[in-house]
Amino acid sequence: MLNVRKAAGSAALVFPLSQIEVVQAALDAGVRAFLLEGEPGTGKTALGRALGAQAANQGGHFVFAQANAWASDEFLIRGIDLAGFVENDPDRVYAPGLLMTAARLSEETSAPVLVILDEWDKTRPVADGLLLAALEERIVVDAAGRKLGRIGDNVIFWITSNASRELHPALLRRVLRQRLNPLDKATLVALLRQAGVGQHAAGYLAALRDQAHGRVMLTLPDLLRVGGIVGGLSSADACRFLLAGFGLTGGEGADLWAAVCRDRKAAGK
Repeated sequence: MLNVRKAAGSAALVFPLSQIEVVQAALDAGVRAFLLEGEPGTGKTALGRALGAQAANQGGHFVFAQANAWASDEFLIRGIDLAGFVENDPDRVYAPGLLMTAARLSEETSAPVLVILDEWDKTRPVADGLLLAALEERIVVDAAGRKLGRIGDNVIFWITSNASRELHPALLRRVLRQRLNPLDKATLVALLRQAGVGQHAAGYLAALRDQAHGRVMLTLPDLLRVGGIVGGLSSADACRFLLAGFGLTGGEGADLWAAVCRDRKAAGK
């Protein structure tokens, strides 16, 4: 049984408990397709990966696929294995696509098989139709409508979207739709403080997330990582190098160092 709260905790993610309760209750009730929407960095994929790790630890499987504008029936159903084609091996001519792989894995175990379709909104609208049979009838069909396999009830689809396009209404009717919002500043500061980050540094990092929005995306795990490292640094140059690794190359390093110095002065260091 997958545990959403434990997955969020293991990935250092914080979501409203009521939202975690909704997803958990849906899983327990047999919902097998979820759509997580929200801006990049809100934890949609990280939560899915943590649930996938749980599935693997329980004897199940975790399948990850990065969607793109070229996603087609070959990506989802089956494509050509060039090696098998060249060697004229009929058993190897076709390579299983994502849905065929999920169908095969679901036959191998009764444990959960978690399938992440990451950033599905990057696909063309026609791709939505390719998923419908899998989500509604739990079968894999080709472009001609021929049934190629069955997807077991242990397969859970975790679809993420940055909402860059509206998905087809028929697809939306077949998923549990949840929107993940960024943490508010006060909650972010509190979490950084709980992790041992000084008051001034925590306040600056929380503000930096909002200031950097549009240039770089700083997630909670990113900020916790910075907060854990910065306490061991000894100069503004070191802070600049640290933040440059996250794509921040302006004066943010000097400002972060100033906040660290204020925390050290307040602590009598």
